[in-house]
Amino acid sequence: MGMPNCCIVRLPDVPANDRIELMRQLLERHADALADGAIATVRGTRIRLARPHE
Repeated sequence: MGMPNCCIVRLPDVPANDRIELMRQLLERHADALADGAIATVRGTRIRLARPHE
C-alpha cells in the first residue's frame, strides 16, 4: 500500500461565496493532477497547476 496523496489548493483572490463552486470545477477538471499531489493556484479565471517532481 502506498502513502496517501496530498494536494494544495490556493484561492487567494476568490471570495468565500465563490469557493465551493470553484472547488467543484477544479476537482471535475483536474482530479488526476490533484490526486498526484499538484499545487493549484486560482486567480480569477486562471488555474495554475504545479506538479510535484518525480
